[in-house]
Amino acid sequence: MGQNQTPPPLLEEITTPTIVVDPAPSPPAPAPAAPQQKTYTTPPPPQNNNNNSSLSSPPKIMVFRPTKEEFKDFPRYVQYMESCGAHKAGIAKVVPPNDWIARKGGYDDVRSKVIPSPICQVVTGKQGLYQQINIQKRPMTVGDLEKLANGTTKSSIK
Repeated sequence: MGQNQTPPPLLEEITTPTIVVDPAPSPPAPAPAAPQQKTYTTPPPPQNNNNNSSLSSPPKIMVFRPTKEEFKDFPRYVQYMESCGAHKAGIAKVVPPNDWIARKGGYDDVRSKVIPSPICQVVTGKQGLYQQINIQKRPMTVGDLEKLANGTTKSSIK
């Protein structure tokens, strides 16, 4: 895939009974309300306007694609996401800008930190009904967790 091409949308496995829908093309962003407010160039995803009953339909998971400039002040972008109603679903997807690199310096500075109560998540279920159980494990360092995650036993994601 070339550098200028965006990857195709992916279906992601969700382990909670939630519907994931990529939004349709959104209308243009509204004009700024006040000069002191930050106006984002990425329009908000469509909202689920059905507020009549919490049983009628669950809120949709919103997908946000901030620009590089918007991504620099992430706490402010989270406020923007909440103003769009993203918090109603309890989860949102944020697709970082194409040129963003996670942890440019690596993880050497945190490998010796201790995770006091790591958990192992066990998810079971089918057909939209799932149960998730957390099992507390003994303390371990971030380096130990990295070895466990990159090991060959019981590894499901590569």
